[in-house]
Amino acid sequence: MLPCYAMIAGLGAPVIRACGMTLLVLLGKKLKHPISPICAISLVFVASFVINPYVLFNAGFQLSYAVSFAILLGSPLISRARSHFGKGLIISVISTLASALILLFHFF
Repeated sequence: MLPCYAMIAGLGAPVIRACGMTLLVLLGKKLKHPISPICAISLVFVASFVINPYVLFNAGFQLSYAVSFAILLGSPLISRARSHFGKGLIISVISTLASALILLFHFF
């Protein structure tokens, strides 16, 4: 279903990242060789770059990978929060910090 969804959604960089990561993690669980989300995002990044190197200049690509990677790296901090509000606040701060420079560069 994920490849069909990706095609319907237009095969944008964020959609390819999300579908690719999900497929790798699920495939790893199915084959009883789990793949960490950090490895999954790295493999999808490299595959996207090898297929189309110019995708690095796409703002959506940069934002999707930067924010997702920052949230994955910040997951120990997020898991320490006790309330849903605290987790949401930490995720918002991490996302804002991860995307600030990219947004300033592309959109002034």
